[in-house]
Amino acid sequence: ESILRIETNRFASANLEYKLVMVDDDLNMVALPETRNIKSIVTAEDRLCIERKNKQAVQGLLYVRFICFGNGNLVAAHDDSDGFWRRQILVAVKDRDPARVDNPFLIEELSEERPGILLWMLEGLHRLLANRYQFTISERSIQNLEAAMADSDNLTQFMQATAYVRFKPDTEERSTYLYRAYTKWCEDNLESPVPQKKFSQFLLKNAGKYGLTFSKHIEGKYRGFRGVCVHPAFAAA
Repeated sequence: ESILRIETNRFASANLEYKLVMVDDDLNMVALPETRNIKSIVTAEDRLCIERKNKQAVQGLLYVRFICFGNGNLVAAHDDSDGFWRRQILVAVKDRDPARVDNPFLIEELSEERPGILLWMLEGLHRLLANRYQFTISERSIQNLEAAMADSDNLTQFMQATAYVRFKPDTEERSTYLYRAYTKWCEDNLESPVPQKKFSQFLLKNAGKYGLTFSKHIEGKYRGFRGVCVHPAFAAA
């Protein structure tokens, strides 16, 4: 199975019943159109709807965990919530050594080491139980997640671009001009701008973080925010 199929095919979750692990060995870099199924499975403590072709849907327990391998991280087309990101642990591997010689008998050698691998897994399980089912997250994994979140969120990157937008307590700006500055920043940085509605929702949601105050009376009659201004070029007609 693949993560993308789990999210887009309503029958795919049936293949996960009674499974402990699902391995996606070639993560599709296409942004997930939805994230509801994955989030529900990862944190499920109750029965979920499981549907098979030509059969009545039933309620079942899914306790599977996902392990994904790929050249990038899991991304969502529309979900930028903390809930999507906090369900992920990003582990980076070392770059391939140019002098490395691939071992064609690796599977056979790993098979011979199965008893040792099992003991290693049990040791980790005991540690997980002692930690009340909380994984120990390394500093590098934390940094990986923060970098992935920043890379997928060009709105936050724009808000840090002082050549386009600045925060001052005694200033105010129309939403129209803020969005105009944002789209210009996207053009200059080869980014795809989000729709106006999502841009406005981001500003409203993060107003406290940036010291902004929403108002319907900017310059007397426009919607916008106090505590922020854009470069004069973006406020020109």
